Amino acid sequence: MDATSSLFLDALERLSRQMNERLDAMDARLDRIVRDTADLAQTVAAIKADLDQTARDIDEAIAGLDQGPDESEFPAGPPRSYH
Repeated sequence: MDATSSLFLDALERLSRQMNERLDAMDARLDRIVRDTADLAQTVAAIKADLDQTARDIDEAIAGLDQGPDESEFPAGPPRSYH
């Protein structure tokens, strides 16, 4: 093999190593993105569940207000001292 061919092969090997290093780095970044996306999806699901529960709680509170006061708490008529 002549010197030009040897230099060309060396350059190709270096380029191949560099490309493999870059691909490995990109693969690691993509793995982090996948993990971060999964974590974010879990966080969003938890927030949604909290908001849904809050909405149910508010609906129950409003329904309680619509029913009026509990009659056992407020007996009919004036207090006994007025009789």
